[in-house]
Amino acid sequence: MNTQTPYPHITRNQRGEPTIIGTRTRVQSIVSYYKLGMSVEEIHASLPYLSDAELHAAFGYYFDNREEIERLIDEEDEFYQQAKAQYGTVEDLIWEKSEAKQREMAVKA
Repeated sequence: MNTQTPYPHITRNQRGEPTIIGTRTRVQSIVSYYKLGMSVEEIHASLPYLSDAELHAAFGYYFDNREEIERLIDEEDEFYQQAKAQYGTVEDLIWEKSEAKQREMAVKA
């Protein structure tokens, strides 16, 4: 009886997302880089802490579970679009928080 898992480098994080074991790198993040046009070599250069086997396990998981990963990517894109609509860009949010902190410090002075 073979008890080996089909994806020995993949686990699930606390939210149930497939993730590379020992990291916080999610399969959908790796696939998103690929979908942006990055080659496996470019992805590896961006995530040098991952081994070739871990990257290929992520792609293997994706090709066997495409619907799940596409759904996760779509959910993440929707979340970012909603956040952008509500808060603007990340830079806008950082600027707003910085300005609020400066006003708070001025009041205390």
